[in-house]
Amino acid sequence: MIKYLQAIKSNQLNEFLTNQNMNNQNNTNWDKYWGLINQPSQVLWEVDSESGMGIEITFLQKSFKNSNLPLIDFGCGDGNITQFLAKYFPQVIGVDVSQNALNLAKIRTKKAGLDIKYQVIDTDENIKQIHEDIGDSNVYMRSVLHQIEPEKRILFVENLKTLIGQKGTLFLMEITTQAEDRFPEGTAIDNPSQIRRLLDCGVKPDHVKLEELQNLFSSSNFSILEVDKVLMPMNATIKGETAVMDYLYAVISTAN
Repeated sequence: MIKYLQAIKSNQLNEFLTNQNMNNQNNTNWDKYWGLINQPSQVLWEVDSESGMGIEITFLQKSFKNSNLPLIDFGCGDGNITQFLAKYFPQVIGVDVSQNALNLAKIRTKKAGLDIKYQVIDTDENIKQIHEDIGDSNVYMRSVLHQIEPEKRILFVENLKTLIGQKGTLFLMEITTQAEDRFPEGTAIDNPSQIRRLLDCGVKPDHVKLEELQNLFSSSNFSILEVDKVLMPMNATIKGETAVMDYLYAVISTAN
């Protein structure tokens, strides 16, 4: 992914890769980004919701220990996948650090005639309050962990443990290191504004190694039930061909 982004301007990339204030600043960056979005075609990863899931909905349902629990779409963005999930699960909640993203999600949800709750999560207290309100939940989370500073990921994982509790299951999807090999240096997408908009807002690209994922969830508090890799289509083309990204998924629960 980083090599992929070098197709824009290396000085822009270096500028935001040196940003050390990841927590509040990263939230601000994402809110700025979503404030610039007017239509789904502007979003690099915004494909049709079923393809954007990365896996079959029946597989997701079977991955949860109890599929009747509330389902949290963690890092829901503009609610594209959240709305799709709401067709298959009894209670779906979309959460994100960006209020601008949630404003877009609410508009899309209203047009679709769906009943979905959305909530900003920018503090540990928000996480605890959600669990107090709805109890143990299942969590679907795509492309969020790599946005958390490495030294803060352990605390972030603890927050996820709070949400799933003893009964819930986490289904996590993350960009892998193989994504860099798919986009050699000099590769450019046909519509570079999709990436330039992210860069200009200071959004940091990254990936998560399988070993790191296993280390984060290898304590006695978690059980990693399954790990595998999938290819995800992107809302971008390279020389007219749809770009794809390498992801890994993991099914995780708290150890009983």
